[in-house]
Amino acid sequence: MGGWQAHQRGHALSKSLRHWPSVRLVHADTNRARQTAEHIHRGLLDGLDQFGRQATVIGPDSVPELRNFQVWTPDGPRDITSAFRQYQAAMERLERMAVGDRPRWLVEIDRFYRTQLGGSDPIQMWLTIPLMYFESPQSCVRRFWRGFHRIMAESPPGSRIVAATHSGPIRAFATWAHGYDPGEPHNTEEVVCACATAARPPPCRIATG
Repeated sequence: MGGWQAHQRGHALSKSLRHWPSVRLVHADTNRARQTAEHIHRGLLDGLDQFGRQATVIGPDSVPELRNFQVWTPDGPRDITSAFRQYQAAMERLERMAVGDRPRWLVEIDRFYRTQLGGSDPIQMWLTIPLMYFESPQSCVRRFWRGFHRIMAESPPGSRIVAATHSGPIRAFATWAHGYDPGEPHNTEEVVCACATAARPPPCRIATG
């Protein structure tokens, strides 16, 4: 379903390229974000061929600044999904041995996922409550802006930039831009951003992976 949705998003994007000579596809450095970008790419090429339109398509390329928010573990910072796998293994070991206290990073990840299991929104908790071992939303926003400015500088003038990344950083970015959390985006839903200093700002579209 996700692959079909991403392909459809790329196909729909091809219909709006009359005024954009090039498209730059980028993604976070995770498999699911890469797969989303690849399906968007295929849908975009199919649409360009179907509608007889011309555009230079660059990518998809991995951009480290667009990675998901990180959790600091004994093995260094990890993507929240990767950290959860490490959390599960460590919790199983501690419960089996029944000795010692849980490290603080395990306590925080446990709290994060128990929020989700309880039917609440763990991303909202991350956005509003400081967590010692989680990368802060402010850090994610600054990292995303560094990445976007670099991508815009590297891309041909007037390029449309489409980025496939993760919902947590997208919500942090949208909260910073709008002053409120718009909530969890749908799969492949776009958040459209523009650089206000550009004479003709190149839209940057962020799609969830």
